[in-house]
Amino acid sequence: MKKLKNNLFKIFLCLIIIIITGLIINTVHNNIEKNKIENVIEEDIIENNIEYIEEDTLTSGSEYDENNLEVEGFEESNPDIISKSTKETEEISIGNSQVINKPVYYSQIDNRWKNILYTSVGNLNQTIGSSGCGPTSAAMIVAGLKDSSVTPETMAKLFVNNGFRSADNGTYFSAFKWTASAYDIDYKQLYNVDDALQEIKNGSYEIVSCSEGLFTTGGHYIVISGISGDILKIYDPYLYAGKFNSSSRRGKVTVSGNTVYCSISNFKKYANSKGWFAYKPNNSIEQKYKQGQRVLVNESIAIAYDGGTEVIVDNGLNQFWINKSVVTSDNRLYGLATVVWDEGQRVLVQMLDRQFWVHSSSLSTEIPQTNNNSSNEQTSPKTQPETPKYVLGKYITTTNLNVRRGPSTNYRVIKTYKKGTRFDTKEIRGDWAKTPSGWVNLNYCNLVKKY
Repeated sequence: MKKLKNNLFKIFLCLIIIIITGLIINTVHNNIEKNKIENVIEEDIIENNIEYIEEDTLTSGSEYDENNLEVEGFEESNPDIISKSTKETEEISIGNSQVINKPVYYSQIDNRWKNILYTSVGNLNQTIGSSGCGPTSAAMIVAGLKDSSVTPETMAKLFVNNGFRSADNGTYFSAFKWTASAYDIDYKQLYNVDDALQEIKNGSYEIVSCSEGLFTTGGHYIVISGISGDILKIYDPYLYAGKFNSSSRRGKVTVSGNTVYCSISNFKKYANSKGWFAYKPNNSIEQKYKQGQRVLVNESIAIAYDGGTEVIVDNGLNQFWINKSVVTSDNRLYGLATVVWDEGQRVLVQMLDRQFWVHSSSLSTEIPQTNNNSSNEQTSPKTQPETPKYVLGKYITTTNLNVRRGPSTNYRVIKTYKKGTRFDTKEIRGDWAKTPSGWVNLNYCNLVKKY
């Protein structure tokens, strides 16, 4: 009997050790995953020149509202138009082809269109807000890759008019192939999650149908807008503040701004994805301007902050400090600049002592003639770019050097480059350079190779 008790005690002790070990391993795994996501968020903030991401900018909503949405039935196609070709459906015209070549974010419960009907049977309860995750997801793709004027309202009307809205089961799968054909976007439908994830790694963006699970209590479409390592970046058209705080979702994703960051492992486990519709951006770049070419910038801007002689301006591509001498009274950036790099839709230029991105459409090679009596300060020699102190290239640190979130010591330190660290530069602002990790002061670095 005593021996039996000892054996039972040993078994019990082993079970306790196994449980504790499992909890420790799970905690370590979750912490590693959390750190990975935080690093990806930091990279996104740096890459997109975002000074901060608002935590309270999400559309209001509730789990109760979510539970009352129309459930997507994920039917393949409308039997009444199964043989109808794209040419026989509504003709599409491109409104604004100035796009960012990646999905934009739209919310189906945005006040601008949430109450607009999305119905094929005259049901007044079927709106974009209640039923429009399909057209909203399609609008994210089209507006980012082909026509920036497209909204969820645009796609909702197109889907209804062309027979891709079911009576009470949401949007037909066939709507997404039609969208690609109508807007001339390279398209592929995938049939398992591993192939779909590989296609994302190859540079595609995807609309994904999900059944009850991490993203929905019924059926729902989402957009995978990018990937970094094993972290997916997801645009959820029905994202509201607190959506992922419920007991069944908590801890499985991280939300920053309008982006949901989710590990591949959690996506596979909890998203319950069913269909994958991949769209490939056109990455061919038509370069119009040569490096070192002189151009005239005439770009619409918003003044984010007035610092006296300089202001922070926002042109939709980035925010940057610039001298007021090149800002007109009607809020336009106007002056001569030098082309650093042409990426097609956007061009990196140097004006005065600053480098920043401008829209290609705002540039001109027709530079006005000036004379000493001209009162036009924007194109006079006083505002022409001086020879920059630093140029884009590969650098090496001469001491341990702080990497910051922005181009000044006012921004917080996010990591440290050790002495002798080599790094590439993406942008120069005065003495500061943007690296793949953040901003550094080039006064503590030596140029290794000029680009």
